[in-house]
Amino acid sequence: MRIGIDARKIEDTGIGRYIENLVDGLIAAESAHEYILFMEPSAIDRFKYLADRVQVVPETAGKYSLQEHYSLAKKASDMKLDLFHAPHYVLPFFLKTPSVVTIHDLIHLISPSFSVMEKIYAKFMIRSAISRASAIITVSNRTKSNLVLLLGADKEKISVIPNAGGADFARTPEDELAGKLEELGVEKGYYLFV
Repeated sequence: MRIGIDARKIEDTGIGRYIENLVDGLIAAESAHEYILFMEPSAIDRFKYLADRVQVVPETAGKYSLQEHYSLAKKASDMKLDLFHAPHYVLPFFLKTPSVVTIHDLIHLISPSFSVMEKIYAKFMIRSAISRASAIITVSNRTKSNLVLLLGADKEKISVIPNAGGADFARTPEDELAGKLEELGVEKGYYLFV
C-alpha cells in the first residue's frame, strides 16, 4: 500500500511526537508498504535518517488554511495513495482517498483558552473528519466516549490506540545496562526518578 501521512505538525510538541513515533514504528515494522510524508519545507530534514524508507513531499499550504484542503487532496490523488492518515482533526475536504484520522482529545472544544470562533472551527472540522474518515484512531477510551456522545461518531469506526513511549523508553540491553551501572557505582535494583 502507498500510505500518505500529513506530517506538517512534526514541529508541534504533542502531535509532533505522535507523528515521529508513528513513522518510526511503521518503519520498524518492516512492512512492504510505501510511506509518503507531507511536510513543511523547513522540516524536511527531520526524517533524513529514513531517506531510503520514506518519500518526503514538501507541502507549503498553511495549517488550518483553505489551501490545505485542496493541496493535500490533489497530492493524494496524483500520487495514487491507497490510504491517507491525518494525525489531527483536519482531514482535507476534497480527499477521495480512503483515510484514517487521529483525534487525540477534544481540548479545542472544552478549554476556556480557545475563543468561540476557534471552538466553532474545531467542532466543524472534527465532525467533518469523523464522518468522512474510513477509520478513526483515538488515544483514550474517554476521547472515544466523547466523540460518540458529543459529536455522534460511529463507535464501530473508532479504535483506541494509546500513545506509546518513544525509543527513549525502550528496554536497555543487559550488557549496556551493566556497564552504565558500574560506571555510576550503582547496584542493580535501583530506580531513578527525577
